Amino acid sequence: EVSDLAYAAAVMGTAGEGSCEPQQAKELLAALATRALPHTCLPRFSSRQLVTLVWAHARLGVQPPQETLDAWRQAMRAAVDQRPLQKADRQSLEASLGKLGETCRGAWIPDTSEPAESEADAVSAA
Repeated sequence: EVSDLAYAAAVMGTAGEGSCEPQQAKELLAALATRALPHTCLPRFSSRQLVTLVWAHARLGVQPPQETLDAWRQAMRAAVDQRPLQKADRQSLEASLGKLGETCRGAWIPDTSEPAESEADAVSAA
């Protein structure tokens, strides 16, 4: 699975001594990204798999080609139109895109506000 291998490459490429060289991890990640394009496997990717791919690129400091980011953005928008991202995935995507110089809300996911604090939470915090 492409996203699982991307995750492993990012972790191994940043693990330090005793792991793979960062350049090797970056080369593997670049090769994996070619499998996540509209004419290859991208139409079958879940939103979580896309988040993992973006996270892996951010962790290794690899800027994907703009065409690749554009394709991933369109796929993410289609995925979140069907099913909203889980909070942890949304936070990971926002942080990762920030490291890549991308705006998340409005471009990758709908620009919605965080859920309002419930009245019970507000009372217990007081």
